[in-house]
Amino acid sequence: MTAGTRRAGLGGPLAERDFRLLWGGQAISLLGVLMVALAWQTLRLSSSPTALGLVLFARAGPRFVLILLGGVVSDRLPRRRVMLVADLVQGLAAGGLAVLAASGQLRLWHLAALGAVAGMASAFFLPASTALVPDLLTPELLLPANALNTTSRVLAAQFAGPALGGLLIATLGTAAAFAVDAASFAVSVATLAMIGFRPPPRPGRATAGVLGEVGEGFAYARGQPWIWVTLVVTGFGNFLVSGPLAVLLPVVVRGLGAGAGSLGLVYAAFGVGGGLAALLAGQLGVPRRRVTAMYAAWVPGGLLVAGLGAARVVVVIALLYGVVGFLFEFGNLIWASLLQERVPARVLGRVSSLDWLISVGLFPFALAVAGPVAAAIGATVVLVGGGLLSVPIGLAGLLWPRVRDPDRATA
Repeated sequence: MTAGTRRAGLGGPLAERDFRLLWGGQAISLLGVLMVALAWQTLRLSSSPTALGLVLFARAGPRFVLILLGGVVSDRLPRRRVMLVADLVQGLAAGGLAVLAASGQLRLWHLAALGAVAGMASAFFLPASTALVPDLLTPELLLPANALNTTSRVLAAQFAGPALGGLLIATLGTAAAFAVDAASFAVSVATLAMIGFRPPPRPGRATAGVLGEVGEGFAYARGQPWIWVTLVVTGFGNFLVSGPLAVLLPVVVRGLGAGAGSLGLVYAAFGVGGGLAALLAGQLGVPRRRVTAMYAAWVPGGLLVAGLGAARVVVVIALLYGVVGFLFEFGNLIWASLLQERVPARVLGRVSSLDWLISVGLFPFALAVAGPVAAAIGATVVLVGGGLLSVPIGLAGLLWPRVRDPDRATA
């Protein structure tokens, strides 16, 4: 860490009431109970990894289709209101799964259909949540704010949530896990409603229509190589690494004879690593050459995923996944702060939606194909091969002309 990038500590953003409400509500709503419950319930109804991939695809696919519209809406309407409605819809979807599971009527198509509803809502929530933070805080507080958001996301979604989800499933069943997830969204809706910030009226824009406004965001991103190339690199990385991990990690753990508690442990290890990265970056700062540091964190992660795919002991898998969490989330934190600091507020929602579309756009397809490919060639080959292939792609992105422009500007 360098003195030139040292920022206000983690307490700085928390001194702002509106950010405290936003952060607290989202920390609770991000409890990763749902992913453990969804994966375990799907494997109970069908032991096929293809079925799990399709259920996860049903959740991620609508987000892929609607995310650009979500970016336009988040630049047109009050972002707090967009997030509130989106969280309400996600909570109702989780509540529906809880009722169906408790009544013994839950089927695979229910998991897919209600997951798709939640995915639609997240398409509007994600760009609005990224763009709202700079509305609430001054620029010097963005890095520690993103560190807090990252910490709560990974610790809630990858540590506390999975551990709680495994415990709930083992003791009370999946219905209780779905119900807790629904309640977490109710808390988020309440805290969003309490935020006092009201955005000033936005300057009127020419009526270019939705496609015209999407094109404006696309043109801005395309003119910034550090944005555009990184989106492509992370898109391939998520296809080769993150998608297969989401589908095959539960299959690998279950194939080793472990139960839901062990799966929760593996997910929790990622959260511990990611949370540690966020805490260190938020308190101490990040290297001055942020783009270089971001790629230097992401690229070795592919090698660790390859090692994870070859491991045959749950504890080893958990340890490797924890280091992957540290590296991936450290890079993600830098990326989020760069976007919020350097992209103009008038297009930040749309650029954020492009980020989700392109960098995560291939993720739903990875979910759909990972199971069938693993059935044909083996989960180990998919995970090892994907991890190794991601390394040269990441190096090519780092060496692409003008990708390190923000580093040069800082220097």
